[in-house]
Amino acid sequence: MLSPPRTRMKPAGVFGPSLALVLLAGCGSAHLRAGQRYVEEGELGVAIELFDAGLAESPNDEALRDALISAQQLHELELRHDRERLESSGRYVLVLGRLLQEQELARRTAALKLPGGDVAGLESEQRATEQKAADALAHEIDVRMGRGQIVEADLVTCRQLAALRRDEAVERTCARLLGRLKWMAALAVGPGSHARTAELFAPLTAAVQGVKKELFAIVPSGDESTNATLDIFVGAPEVSELPWTLVEKDAFHTWVPVRDKKGEQIEETVTVEPTQSEIDDAKCHKRPPPEPKKVKKKVWELTSGTYRHYRQARTVRLPYTVTLRDERGGLLANVLAGGVDASADSTYHEYQGDPRARRAAAPPSPEGKGKSARLPEASELVDRAFRQLPKAVAQAILEKIAS
Repeated sequence: MLSPPRTRMKPAGVFGPSLALVLLAGCGSAHLRAGQRYVEEGELGVAIELFDAGLAESPNDEALRDALISAQQLHELELRHDRERLESSGRYVLVLGRLLQEQELARRTAALKLPGGDVAGLESEQRATEQKAADALAHEIDVRMGRGQIVEADLVTCRQLAALRRDEAVERTCARLLGRLKWMAALAVGPGSHARTAELFAPLTAAVQGVKKELFAIVPSGDESTNATLDIFVGAPEVSELPWTLVEKDAFHTWVPVRDKKGEQIEETVTVEPTQSEIDDAKCHKRPPPEPKKVKKKVWELTSGTYRHYRQARTVRLPYTVTLRDERGGLLANVLAGGVDASADSTYHEYQGDPRARRAAAPPSPEGKGKSARLPEASELVDRAFRQLPKAVAQAILEKIAS
C-alpha cells in the first residue's frame, strides 16, 4: 500500500493549473489515471509514487514518464516555496524537514535518470540550515533557562539542539533540564487515611514502574533523589445496600393439553358443518350438498402463571485522593481523586399459577429465597476493593500526573 507524503500541500495557484491540466489530459494505464486524480487533489507525493510504480512495470510508457516529470517539477516548486516561507519566519527546524523531502525527491529523480533537483546543492543548504537552526535553538534555550520556570517543551527544544549539534555542554543542559522536570516521588500515607493504606505501596509501585515514564518515577522513602512526595489517602469504606427487591414480574398465559389419568391428551369428537364456500361449490357443480363431518380434536386449556424475580445487592466504595507535593518548593503540584467499587448481588425467583404453565426453560436464578446465594459481608468486599486499588490508582497517576 502506498503511503501519503509527510506534508500535504495543494498546488500553488501561480503555477499549478497549467501543469495539472497537462497531467490530467487524456487517458492511459491504471497507474496514470490514479496518479492524475491525486494530482487534481493536490496530493503530489502520492501521485509521484503511482507514476513511479507504473514506470517500474512499463518503463517505455512515455505518458507515464511525462506525467512523472511534470509532477516532480511541480512538487519541487511547492517544497521550495514552502521552505522559503518558513525560512523567512526563522523556523529553521521545519526548513530542515522540507530540505530532506527535496533531497529525497531529487535522489529519486536521479535514480530514474530524469531531469530534477541538485542533490549536492540541497545537501549544502541543509548544512547551512542546520547551523542556523542550532543557533536559533541555543538562543531559545538561553531565554527559557533565564525565565526560571522550566516546562517540558524546553527539554524538547534542547534535544532538537543536541541532535543538530554534538556538544557535551548541550547534552549536560538537556540532562539538567530532565533532572528538573522529572518527578522522583516517594510514597506516603495521607493524613487520616485508612489503616491499610500502606498495603498499597508495593503493588502500586510495581504497577507504575512497569509503565516506564521518562518524567515520573516512584522511589523508596528517604532516597536522596527524592524531590516530591505522593500522598495516598484512602477514605473510610462507603457501604450501600439494596434489600430484597422485586425487580421483574413476568405474567403470561399459555395453552396446555388436557390429559387423562394415563397421561394421554384427551381427544373429543366434534361435528364440523360445511362452509358456505363448500356448499356453493357443490351447487355450482350440481352435486348434493356436503354433509357435516365428525372429526377428533385434541383438548387444550388456557392457563396462566407468573414469575417474580427478586434481587439484593451490596456495594463497597473506597474513595481515594492522590496528592503530589513538590518538596523543592513545598507546593502542591497535582491532586486527583477517585474511587473503587466492589459489588455483589444475589437473586432468586418465585412462581405462582397453574403448575402446567411452567416454562420448559427455567429462569437462571434459583427458585425460592432459601436457595439464593449468600451475599458477601461488607468486610469481604472491602478486601476485594483493596485488591483493585493499586491498579486503579496507578492508572490515575499515569494518566493525570505522569502523562
